[in-house]
Amino acid sequence: AVKGPNFSQSFIYCCMGWAVCDCFLSTATSSTFVDSCNFEEENICGMIQGSGDAKWEQLASVAGGPETDFTNLGQCKGKGYFMHFSTASALPGERAFLESRWLYPKSGAQCLQFFLYNSGADDDVLNIWVREYDKANPNGKMKLFHSISGGVMGSWELHNINLNVTQKARVVFEGVRGMNPSKGGFSLDDINLSSTKCPHHIWHIRGINELLATTPAGKRMSSPRFMSPTGYTFQVGVYLNGQSSNPGYMAIYFHLTSGPNDDNLKWPCPWHQATMTLMDQQSDIRQHMNMNRMITTDPAKMSSDGTEFFWDNPKIVGSKITESDGSYYYRGPGFGTSSFITHDRLRSRYFIKGDDAFFLFSLEGEEAADQAAPQGAVNNTTVVIAIAGSVAGLMLVVSMLIVGKAWRTNKMKRQQEGVIIHNISGFVEVSTTKTESAHLQLLLCPFCAD
Repeated sequence: AVKGPNFSQSFIYCCMGWAVCDCFLSTATSSTFVDSCNFEEENICGMIQGSGDAKWEQLASVAGGPETDFTNLGQCKGKGYFMHFSTASALPGERAFLESRWLYPKSGAQCLQFFLYNSGADDDVLNIWVREYDKANPNGKMKLFHSISGGVMGSWELHNINLNVTQKARVVFEGVRGMNPSKGGFSLDDINLSSTKCPHHIWHIRGINELLATTPAGKRMSSPRFMSPTGYTFQVGVYLNGQSSNPGYMAIYFHLTSGPNDDNLKWPCPWHQATMTLMDQQSDIRQHMNMNRMITTDPAKMSSDGTEFFWDNPKIVGSKITESDGSYYYRGPGFGTSSFITHDRLRSRYFIKGDDAFFLFSLEGEEAADQAAPQGAVNNTTVVIAIAGSVAGLMLVVSMLIVGKAWRTNKMKRQQEGVIIHNISGFVEVSTTKTESAHLQLLLCPFCAD
């Protein structure tokens, strides 16, 4: 719970996504909104075309896809508009520039969010630039922030790009025709820029309406494994129709997983904050009412039976998860809530648009080199125990630590060293045919572990 003299109802609204603000603060004193455009108006939000023969066009549909814009996806086909650069009609190497109106962002981080439909060739490229203006560069100085080529084709995909703009600027979308044959091109819609950090990862769930209709209560759907900036890897488990004990809700749980950096990280994982967000897909970020769940990895938190640190190395405290191809990893215990969102609220607003839902994840903490292991951690060479008020209390603490250390050491010996097969960026795709060796969990509260 959040406590303190500055806590107010505005914090609750913020964490429910009722405002574009920093959910780690108790109050939101000003909006972080910078710009938004869904291309519904003929003036395309004041955007301008670059020089050259190739152009971006405002369209309602494209023969090679998409058939509709993202703003009105699943509602009124052909009603809305998006911007499209046809690589099918452009010559190899031709470029088309679409520049935003002048922007005046606050200093610090900015997040550029947009939806992209890629129906072009796998070597077509979309570059995202920023053109900054100052006295030394009155015509603007271009800086490349991101390039997109290939990837998921034939569907609207969410992209988040961190910017760092300090001057008056324009955001520039540059489409580049590749050498391979193309039947479509790049389409852009629902562009938002806000003065905040982007979430680290996106989990796009397709066909969610059928999943909601067919998934029994108590069945978990696992995200791919992701890596935090500090090197910890994690996974999120979602029960679309809730747990058996709490149907009618979606449940969500955060897990640390084994990864390639584990030997160089501090365990238990100290003071990282995980944020799990179900995105409201309104076109204007100012209207978002995202559903958020935040969790902090307290390194002193113990398991329900008191024998393990909850956020310890998943190879020690986790379950072995075996993939269909025979590869495996270890997943630590889960922490979250069995009542993340009701099904009635899930179907309100735009948590589901068309047949898709988007989860946004972040795991933030101090850099691994600066982390301090908690006192009394079992895997320390020397265990320092504060002298208790009585000899009996001291003996009890010492006994618990010795028993815990022996239990964990024996368990570690029983397990093979974790062999991590999928440690590339993004990790593995979701598999619904996973098997796992059960690990004993005593669930004493509905939101402690799954």
